[in-house]
Amino acid sequence: MPGRAQPGRPNRTFWWYAGLFALLSVVLGAWLVLGLGGRRTTDVVDDVGELVAALAAAVLCGRALIGASCASWAAGEVVWCHYDVLRRVAVPFLKVTA
Repeated sequence: MPGRAQPGRPNRTFWWYAGLFALLSVVLGAWLVLGLGGRRTTDVVDDVGELVAALAAAVLCGRALIGASCASWAAGEVVWCHYDVLRRVAVPFLKVTA
């Protein structure tokens, strides 16, 4: 069956995805460190990058509970992006007060 690792042989699909996500992580990290495009653009790239990572984790995860937790993370990122990127307002954050 294609895509399945055979005993003693590496799974090429896994290594392709691992390499792709490693490359994307390096590009995103460099963008954030260098602040390319200015403060606003870097903020948008940061927020959307985290959303894409959460969605990819939810879709590619093979375990039900871990996939559900990644989907929950993605839902939170959607709300965060809505406030920060689309509405350009401070994101509501719960505070513990005495």
